[in-house]
Amino acid sequence: MSESTAGSAGAKPVTVIVADDHPAMVEAICDTLAEEGLEIVGRAVDGEEALARVHERGLSPAAVLVRRSTLEDVFLRLTGRTLVD
Repeated sequence: MSESTAGSAGAKPVTVIVADDHPAMVEAICDTLAEEGLEIVGRAVDGEEALARVHERGLSPAAVLVRRSTLEDVFLRLTGRTLVD
């Protein structure tokens, strides 16, 4: 998705909060997503901080990508569902 595609016809950009405990990884992910036209609306060092950003901004995530089992509680609080139903 290019910037022209992301902003075409008045479409809202896809917004993203990136969380990882490695600052270099956060930067790399943010740079890559921004190059593809996604709007970075927050950065966090862990799931708890990401959850706080979601609530601060009044966001309703369409998707939550969870890599570590320690984030299962965050996913549950965001969606009301467990990772394995």
